[in-house]
Amino acid sequence: MNQTKGFLALVSTAAILGTFGVLIRELAKTFSDPGQVFARSLFATLIIALVVLYKKINPLDIGKKNLKYVLAFSVVFPLSILCFTVSANLIKVTNSLFMLYVGSLVSTAIFGRVLFKEKFTLKHIAALVLVFIGLSFFVYPFSVESITLGLVLGLFSGIFEGSSHTLRKLMKDVKREVVVFYQSLSGVILASGLLLFSNEVFIKEFHLSAIFVALLFGLLLVSIGYLLVYGFGNFDVNWGTIILATELFFAIVINSVFLKEYPTSYELIGGLLIFSGTAITTLKLNKGNKKAMEKKKTAVSS
Repeated sequence: MNQTKGFLALVSTAAILGTFGVLIRELAKTFSDPGQVFARSLFATLIIALVVLYKKINPLDIGKKNLKYVLAFSVVFPLSILCFTVSANLIKVTNSLFMLYVGSLVSTAIFGRVLFKEKFTLKHIAALVLVFIGLSFFVYPFSVESITLGLVLGLFSGIFEGSSHTLRKLMKDVKREVVVFYQSLSGVILASGLLLFSNEVFIKEFHLSAIFVALLFGLLLVSIGYLLVYGFGNFDVNWGTIILATELFFAIVINSVFLKEYPTSYELIGGLLIFSGTAITTLKLNKGNKKAMEKKKTAVSS
């Protein structure tokens, strides 16, 4: 594993994800919730389909052992996107992100331990504690009465996202283009079903700019599809999710500029704590690189 490149891929993903709240709000001016999931997933599918055709890759060539992982991934990934989309349109984007990472961090910690035998070291526990404390600042003061549908959907989006990260690691033998293809296509299928069986319209009020935003969203979805497959292929799934939590920091800055949703003092403190927790992962990174260098030296000397 190349942990340095895996780390950079996950940080880059977090930065891109930080823009999604703004893009979701912009698309909401034109599309319904399932409508915008369909639009951006359709563009992403068209883009990755062109890549697959250009590289002459057969998306059906996934192997029997990976079939169950691909099918599961094709279900949980679009559900995560849909839940977050609805949540972000019901409540403050940063609160949606808070619940997403609560669900994602908990689920990947469990999956990482059970499926990949990833160890819980003191550094890992310290990083998780800092991130969870940081996350709690985003919804302070919290009360049972403040629980809304938006928060619940945010939590479920995190659980589904954590499952998606785990499945990406399990599908390490599947080509990245194929994973991204099914990731995009599943979003189209789910959104199409919701549009057919619900009373929601596809377009609420047409704005030409929404087409360009949906195209941009599609490009970004394809980009993070590549980055996530590579990142989790070269990093522990639970440590990787901690790195992705820096999305909240990027989202604070981006939402302040474009949505005028300015952070409170508690959110600023929470962002710093999350960044501190993520900084601990660089200690793991340095340790992993040191071990790799020692193995390389041993191989050369022998």
